[in-house]
Amino acid sequence: MTAMPIQPKERVEAMDVLRGFALLGVFVVNMLFFAAPYQTTLMRPWPEAAQPWFMAFLLLFWQGKFYCLFSFLFGMGFAEQVDRLLGRGEAPGPIYRRRLAWLLVIGLTHGLLVWMGDILSIYALLGFLLLLFRTRKQKTLLVWALCLIVVPALLFAGLFLVLKMVQGIPLVAAQMAEAAKQQDLRVGEAIARSFRIYGHGPYGELFLLRARELGMNYGMTLSAAPQILAMFLLGAWTSRRGVLKDPEAHRGLVSKVLGVGLTVGLLGNAFHVWCSSKGMPGPRNPLSMLGMAVYFFAAPALTLAYAAGILRLLQGGAAALLKPLAWNGRMALSNYLTHSLVFTWVFYFFGLGLFGKISAVQGFCMALGLWLLQIPLSRWWLSRHAMGPAETVWRRLTYGKG
Repeated sequence: MTAMPIQPKERVEAMDVLRGFALLGVFVVNMLFFAAPYQTTLMRPWPEAAQPWFMAFLLLFWQGKFYCLFSFLFGMGFAEQVDRLLGRGEAPGPIYRRRLAWLLVIGLTHGLLVWMGDILSIYALLGFLLLLFRTRKQKTLLVWALCLIVVPALLFAGLFLVLKMVQGIPLVAAQMAEAAKQQDLRVGEAIARSFRIYGHGPYGELFLLRARELGMNYGMTLSAAPQILAMFLLGAWTSRRGVLKDPEAHRGLVSKVLGVGLTVGLLGNAFHVWCSSKGMPGPRNPLSMLGMAVYFFAAPALTLAYAAGILRLLQGGAAALLKPLAWNGRMALSNYLTHSLVFTWVFYFFGLGLFGKISAVQGFCMALGLWLLQIPLSRWWLSRHAMGPAETVWRRLTYGKG
């Protein structure tokens, strides 16, 4: 038998709605890093920010929740495809490795030529680890997911304790203060370099800066890799349980996830926001390490609450309002790449040149506007084609078919 991609009739509409919703969150958070150097947004002490209250709003409800949601959906899609191939008597490993390899190529191309904040290549690399769990039992998936969340949280909590202890040693405290000064100098130089190159070019320097920042992005994402893989596994578990295919039969589970997720997620993320408001992550702010420890389980908790809330709304009177999001979700890859192309043109020197010239609130409105515009555009495209243009290319590269 020859492996075939998922056909339209095999799609789960709730997954597409969730993907469409997740795109909004990704656009909103990414906007901050398109519009200005990342050091001037979420990384700086908020009294220096123009709108600290809005930054707190973004940290509490948006940052980190939507790459977690996409990770969750990535895991669901993985399980759907693996189970479908196994049901046909086909080995899922070769086809899925080919699929991931081409996603890695797409992600690296996106990261090097368009925007340094690419997440596709990260998903592709971690997806190879996900293959190790393709035949594991549901309980095994849950145990591993829990460990991948708890262990890093404990490590960050331990780092907080270590930093608090060494701060009481005069010699170490002096060395930490000097290191902090050097960090401030490097941050200032990086900000000035970003304003100069993103704002004025030339393109050769832009390419080199983007490559350097892509490497930095991979380094920063490394700390989130366990969390991403945990969400992959939770998504695979959810798929195996059939929650999205028959949410009515799992109403009790969905309600529990909604209640517990909101409680733990809001309280934990509020604590993380408070810790982050004390200064840049690092030796000067040990609380940031404690905040990260809490964030490691609070962000997935709120993410799962978002997913559960969408499922409950789809079962209720809001279904007609939410279902158009499925158009965006069916073209998630195309819409994600499009947002990078649009916003690099809006902010960089070769386009409108708005880098560093808008507020976070204005950026939020721009992200929301593009997301809303993509809904009718996606509907128009899908009325003429089976899938988005990027999805078509990925499919042809993977399966070798038109």
